[in-house]
Amino acid sequence: MVASERATFELAVRLRETGVPLGELFSFISGLYFRGKLAYSRAFAQASPGVGGAFVITHAAGLIEPEILITRDRLREISAERVEANNPVTADRSKHDAHKLAKRIG
Repeated sequence: MVASERATFELAVRLRETGVPLGELFSFISGLYFRGKLAYSRAFAQASPGVGGAFVITHAAGLIEPEILITRDRLREISAERVEANNPVTADRSKHDAHKLAKRIG
């Protein structure tokens, strides 16, 4: 989902001009399912200092905190890679992010 140049609704305009927090963008795309997951993770997160309490799993960009601003160009990058079973790139990215997160948590 990349907002059309002609779209005038507020989220599309912000996506084109300044970016939108990833969590807000995914909530818009996925509706109640993602909103519920995000609200639950924020309500019950027990994060270590300096580590976000919630992350969005993206196929092409790994783990991203939902507060991170995503521009239209970045959204295109994140959504460009095909989702395929047994994709070693995805598995390697997930392992890399898991190791980074483990180091941050301590």
